[in-house]
Amino acid sequence: MKRLVLLVIVAFISLSSFAQGVLDNYPASVKKMIKKGDAALAVGDIHRQYYIANHYYAKAYEEDSSSVAVKYRYAYTSIKIKDTAHYNQCITMLENIAGEYPDIAGDIWYNIAKARMEQWVVSEDKDLVSNRVSALDAAIEGFQKQISANTDPKLTKLSQRYLEQCQYAKTLLAKRTTEKDVQLVAPMCTEYDDFDAQYKVQDESLFFGSLRPEKSKDVYGLGSTYEYNIKDSVVTLTNNYTISLVTSMHPSKEGFLVCFDGNIYEYNANIKGRTRIEKPIKAINTRKYDEINATYAQDGNTIYFASNCPEGYYSSKAEGGKKDYDIYKITRTLQDAKKADKPKKEVWGKPEKITSTINTPNDEILFSQHNDLEGNTRFYLASSGHQSMGGVDVFTVATSDGESFETPQNMGYPINTSADELSFVVNDSGSVMYLTSDRIAGKGGRDIYSVVLKELPNDFPILCYDNTLFSDDDMYNSDNTPKSLLNYYSDGTNAPADIDNARNGGVIRLRVIDEDSNLINASQITVDVYPVESHENKDKISTIKVLTNDRGETLLILPELTSSDIVAQKTGYIDGTDTLSVGESYMELEKTLMIRKLIAGRVIVLKNVFFDYDKYTLRSASLAELEKVLQLMEEYPNMEIEVSGHTDSKGSDSYNKTLSLNRAKAVYNWLVKQGISSKRMTYEGYGYHKPIATNDTDEGRQLNRRTEMKIKKIK
Repeated sequence: MKRLVLLVIVAFISLSSFAQGVLDNYPASVKKMIKKGDAALAVGDIHRQYYIANHYYAKAYEEDSSSVAVKYRYAYTSIKIKDTAHYNQCITMLENIAGEYPDIAGDIWYNIAKARMEQWVVSEDKDLVSNRVSALDAAIEGFQKQISANTDPKLTKLSQRYLEQCQYAKTLLAKRTTEKDVQLVAPMCTEYDDFDAQYKVQDESLFFGSLRPEKSKDVYGLGSTYEYNIKDSVVTLTNNYTISLVTSMHPSKEGFLVCFDGNIYEYNANIKGRTRIEKPIKAINTRKYDEINATYAQDGNTIYFASNCPEGYYSSKAEGGKKDYDIYKITRTLQDAKKADKPKKEVWGKPEKITSTINTPNDEILFSQHNDLEGNTRFYLASSGHQSMGGVDVFTVATSDGESFETPQNMGYPINTSADELSFVVNDSGSVMYLTSDRIAGKGGRDIYSVVLKELPNDFPILCYDNTLFSDDDMYNSDNTPKSLLNYYSDGTNAPADIDNARNGGVIRLRVIDEDSNLINASQITVDVYPVESHENKDKISTIKVLTNDRGETLLILPELTSSDIVAQKTGYIDGTDTLSVGESYMELEKTLMIRKLIAGRVIVLKNVFFDYDKYTLRSASLAELEKVLQLMEEYPNMEIEVSGHTDSKGSDSYNKTLSLNRAKAVYNWLVKQGISSKRMTYEGYGYHKPIATNDTDEGRQLNRRTEMKIKKIK
């Protein structure tokens, strides 16, 4: 059976070296525990089996702490599962055993050196570099002893490699890449394996896998998916997928990729509750080999994944044994159906191995793309093949076109250590990485950590219309309530030097929410500022851009006698828009923009599409809104829509249906002229049959006279 590879290098010395033949001399209970532990290790699902084996060996050790066979088994597996409570004690046990058995001491020193190599991450004081260097020096000494003994050529080769990595790690200790410490996300972590966090920013939560037991009688769990609410620090069981690992969330729709038993699947529904699984991605999956860690590119139609299939397998079905993991990509396209009236069919191409600058003779296990809200594209790689501090490290990869890649750069300490950094995910703003690592500073096994990659705008970003960015940490009272803007600025206390820009203009506290009224952080705010008298002519004074803070808020300073178009944007959401005017005297306002998730069935009112009275010719003032629709259609090439026209109740039914149909058709025709396929769109006129307000008032009738866009399909 295929399994998920957990990149644990097995160097377990033959148990026969430690009196396998004299088990009859043990008490029956000890013998029973040893046999159960040995049987667990023989299964081959390496990481999980170490936990099970250690469970039984620990019981044996409680009864017989003098037996070398018991001590070795217990110490070795305790180190493998990163049992921090007994880590140093177990290293000492192995050192004593090496002294007692010099004929196989070389092999034991390899295990001691590996334990010492990872021991240096235990200290949480970032200034104690000397302690870490001492641990690495001890590891180097252990590898040198194994190399001198040369009892196992394979272990000798590994020792040489790890020795070089220890030396490289020592050089990186003095080049700390960030002053921000890597923090254990304690609520997510247990003494068991917790791993592969996936950040879903719109829900402000993380989905992750865990092998914690679900039942008290279980020694070890089979694997379930959990959800961690970042704001409330609450973990809940989401679904029991039996070690189906969620490896990537779709960038724009309710869907995600899952890895199960070495194959890749795509789900098309929300992870909460029941989900419908689509067919396995047959173009990726193989019978003999393992495909793991699939991630979506930002377009949602390209997938990167790792496979240990032989070279050329996907192009020629070349057979062979499993090899080290390499990174591949696959893209799906739309193809015309055989019948003209049928929708286009999604077709996956053939997987292609990405450039040689990424793949090495060793393992590359995870590759992902990240586009931050500043428009920067970054790729991240988990690899044991490039210059590493030990095992698997995380690297950044620069690219100019998304196709050719520069040599990966190690992200250094404290993101990487001499342990394995096995998976990662970066939030939308590119500010925080959630990292899976088996470093022994955690609770045990693999744990999930967070690290700040870059600072978001300070607690409350203040942006002036001339694009000067101010910040002040004192925008909130001690009880976390916002201070009065008027009081804050009226006397100039603690205000930025150029705050006089607002004295004759306006200060606007802007919030961004979703349809459920949740504040949305890291949203891109764009403000086009115009003189009031020339707004219609689009004589702009300036365009300013800023991200909302972690509360989903920002502060704008606008000059007097201006009118502004404000747009809130976030990947996977429909833009929120509004207009704002500032008079002659100082004013302060609070504005809330709603951005709504892009999902099938969503209806978008095109507020700024205008027609002359009783006509269906688009006015020039409609172009800005239509350009936004065009941009959305281009950004999501698989999205299909219906454009609909609506009227108030004045006039006959036939008149209003005809007028609304022609107005919808005008928008449809404009999009077709801009290059959007007519096959992706329909148009309809509903007259006054779908009101959204009363037709008894002028205000209500104005709301009912509208043009809408309904999302029929989005991938």
